[in-house]
Amino acid sequence: MSTTLYIRCNSGHYFAGGAHCPDDDWSSAESEELAAAAASLAERGESPSIERLRQAGVSAAALRRAVVMEFGDDDARFDLLSPEYYILDGQWVPIAKVGPKLL
Repeated sequence: MSTTLYIRCNSGHYFAGGAHCPDDDWSSAESEELAAAAASLAERGESPSIERLRQAGVSAAALRRAVVMEFGDDDARFDLLSPEYYILDGQWVPIAKVGPKLL
């Protein structure tokens, strides 16, 4: 079992393993902050969680970009998720039109 922190980039990708999106190399102060906090938790042998990130002093702006997923098998874990659309308020919305709340 593994727990992974994913960071949402401005293109709508969710990536793990660092501060830069492997698809488009996007990064920000928030992604740097999240990656550093995740590394610190890992050094202490702690799995990431939103609450642990908050307790570590991660800013609200950075937490808005954080998603933590738990996998039942390490082999099921992935490095990047690139959605084509979201369903928002019951409507299918292409990723290019989701607006600032998800980008």
